[in-house]
Amino acid sequence: MNDWFKEILAVAASPGVRRGGPPVPSIIDHADLEAFPKLSWLIIENLLVVQDRYTHPERKTGFIGADHGDLWRYDGCARYVNRAWEIGFSDPSFAAAFRAAIYKRAGLPYVPGWEPGTPPPAPVSGSPRVMTLLLAHEDYPPLVNWEDVQATMHKVASAAGLVVRTVTLSTDAPFASHLDTYARSSVLVARHGPLLATASLMAPGSTVFELLPYKWEWLGISKLYYNMTRSTGDLHHFAWRPTDHRLAHYDHENYTRYHTWTPEECSARECLMVHGRAGLTVNLTEFETLLRAKLPDVLAGKGVEELREPWPKAL
Repeated sequence: MNDWFKEILAVAASPGVRRGGPPVPSIIDHADLEAFPKLSWLIIENLLVVQDRYTHPERKTGFIGADHGDLWRYDGCARYVNRAWEIGFSDPSFAAAFRAAIYKRAGLPYVPGWEPGTPPPAPVSGSPRVMTLLLAHEDYPPLVNWEDVQATMHKVASAAGLVVRTVTLSTDAPFASHLDTYARSSVLVARHGPLLATASLMAPGSTVFELLPYKWEWLGISKLYYNMTRSTGDLHHFAWRPTDHRLAHYDHENYTRYHTWTPEECSARECLMVHGRAGLTVNLTEFETLLRAKLPDVLAGKGVEELREPWPKAL
């Protein structure tokens, strides 16, 4: 169990278990209930039930089990997806309280709320606004032309009064590293992936520009992190997606056969993972156009709903 998950779980569970008492104890072990003998007694002091939008009728993990791959493909597994529930906070006030608790636990100064119509406060008082390019560890699908993306960001940022930095993180990095990266960023650019799970903890008025993989889509799965930031009510979130298959770099030449499939046809695990694992080249002209169209209004303090754009379709 990595540090990111332990920290998030500790803060999420603390209102229900602390009641003014000692801090939440460290998680030292975890196991599936299936591992316990059926005739043994199991005493549960506190129970946290996690909702899963992409679930299995027998409560098996969505995209991991080999048996579930066949279910996706042959058994119309779309009917098992909870379309009424989206991942995120159920109320913006909960998002604000959770964010405040996370910052306090990490020892970071918390930025107060942002009032639309006024420029968002700098995440770090007295410091320049930072525009961060977040890159994943080398084991993850690459952003092939990241240096060109970085150069484009420098070109746009200088006119907007932003300072550009590049950060590389892994999912196993300490939670403090993840939070510090996001807490210090007014604007963040990153490829779609698990590192964006911390985006909903950015300071109010901050902005995410998400780079989506080519044709990575199935029942709204590409909007996972967008749904999380949207639920806070005070974070901007825009996305760019390639429409040319030549900007996707597949693991094997045989996988190029999937580039013509529609999202409806690409519902099997194999097809989805091919798109998810593919390297991504960003169209710099389109990316720069998006940045220049949105950054001035974001930094001027226009509201989240006022600037919201339709989510890019997987054509």
